[in-house]
Amino acid sequence: MKLISTAVPLLGELNIVSVTVRLLLAMICGGAIGYFRDKLNKEAGFRTHILTCIGCAVTILVGEYMFLLYPGVDPSRIGAQAISALGFLGAGTIIVSKSNHVTGLTTAAGLWTTAAIGLGCGAGFYELCIIATVAILISQNLLKSKLFPE
Repeated sequence: MKLISTAVPLLGELNIVSVTVRLLLAMICGGAIGYFRDKLNKEAGFRTHILTCIGCAVTILVGEYMFLLYPGVDPSRIGAQAISALGFLGAGTIIVSKSNHVTGLTTAAGLWTTAAIGLGCGAGFYELCIIATVAILISQNLLKSKLFPE
């Protein structure tokens, strides 16, 4: 199986075309996830998911760029820090009420997963990002409404 980034050489390199495609894909994937969260009036919606996904895509692109400038630099380290930082953002969406009712876990998990998709977009792993976005949309929307209705 040939990946898109290897089948289309221009998309596998770090240039203006690949950077634009990667950031647009991050915007589309994050927006798709956030759109449905917004429709449910959840804490983190359309813009938050877009920003999370684009931010992580930019983070990994900066790592790739630094690797090109300084070949000894490990480009994955900056992405790892982004995922760690998202844990704090996600923790802020989790609320425990006085009756020990927990809310916001799905939102936190969705933001974290959207961040991982953003890293994939930034790295140029287009296929993974599209499949993961579809999987999230199915699990957050279709599974909830059809298999596990409230």
